[in-house]
Amino acid sequence: MRTLVRRDLWLTLGGSVIAIWTYALIAAGHYGFISLTAAATVQVAVAVVVGVLCLWWWASGPRSLLRDRVMVLVPAFLIAGPGILGLHDLGAGLVAVMLSGAVGISAAVALGLVHAARRRA
Repeated sequence: MRTLVRRDLWLTLGGSVIAIWTYALIAAGHYGFISLTAAATVQVAVAVVVGVLCLWWWASGPRSLLRDRVMVLVPAFLIAGPGILGLHDLGAGLVAVMLSGAVGISAAVALGLVHAARRRA
């Protein structure tokens, strides 16, 4: 159990640092330090990798602890904004709006899981 918690914390910390880095990438692209298209492409690619990794790590854990391991999904929600903004910068207007709604609903569900897990204890 200790090893699982330690790995969850490392994933959460690492994914959060990468998510914060993508916010700096947004600023660099919009202020002209790097190409906006290149920044948007990197944002989308990194968002997909971090999001899939976090979701896979959360789902592959013990089934009985899924409600208690929601913190692993935090980096996925942190990096969703830069990923959606990157899609918008690449020209995917309607797709970006749909994904934004999906991420918002998923975040609400995750918050509900956390709240339900805390009421149980």
